[in-house]
Amino acid sequence: MDYTLEMWKYARELKRVAADPKLGHEHIPGRTAHLMGVDVSINSHGLRDREIPYETPANTKRILMLGDSVTFGWGVPFDKTASKQLESLINGSSRPERFEVIDTGVGNYNSQMEVEYFFNEGVKYSPDIIVLNYFINDAEDTPRYAGNFLNEHFESWVYLSARIDILKRLVSLGKSWDVYYDELYRDDASGWQGAKAAIGRLGDYCRSVNKYCVLANYPDVHRLKNYPFKQINKKLEDVAAASGLDYLDLLPSLDNVADEALWVTLPDPHPNATAHTYFAKAIYDRLQPRLN
Repeated sequence: MDYTLEMWKYARELKRVAADPKLGHEHIPGRTAHLMGVDVSINSHGLRDREIPYETPANTKRILMLGDSVTFGWGVPFDKTASKQLESLINGSSRPERFEVIDTGVGNYNSQMEVEYFFNEGVKYSPDIIVLNYFINDAEDTPRYAGNFLNEHFESWVYLSARIDILKRLVSLGKSWDVYYDELYRDDASGWQGAKAAIGRLGDYCRSVNKYCVLANYPDVHRLKNYPFKQINKKLEDVAAASGLDYLDLLPSLDNVADEALWVTLPDPHPNATAHTYFAKAIYDRLQPRLN
């Protein structure tokens, strides 16, 4: 379960370049794969979810989860993802209506791509509540696909390149993650500017149609002690407020939890099923007043 190689397999087996360059890439409908120890199935609309029609069934409300590989549930069984655990929590209570929580997460998406997806496809589900799930690397620029023969076809090259990158960071020839993220969130950084514009675009839509929209900020679960990115969280909170989105910091939901209990694997930055349980509960608690 090498993280780099499993991500490479994910790209080869389940993704394709999207026709919309602002979207970048998308899932291939109907594909299946076994990745990072779990089975992954993509439905006919390109989502890691059960088959869900665009039309909302009677006596049903919908929550749309926008996001990247964390929302997708990398390394997490389908029914243990935050989306599906949130759905179980809501429907486990006595309510006159059933709720569907739709997982639209795609690996390597950023906020610009997620919002582009929403206006291309997500609106077709007529969601009652929209959750924009955010991870710290969502301020990166949208990737361009010029093609790289070695990266696309040689597993050994992918593995070697990843090890070279790790070695460079260890001997300070490459940027540390702290430096990388500091630069990523400079006020003039193009990816951060694009993320802010995308969040604002989603906020404008939510206000125009009077829908509740929350920005849920997921922490780096490898760095919980003396969390080093609180200044970035504050920037994100300010952007959410300016855009009219509710802001939910999920870092406090992991208080007093050991970092290593939350990892898919040691070198993998993704949260595991245990972490998704904490996240689902925190999102559920925030949404409670809006569910009746």
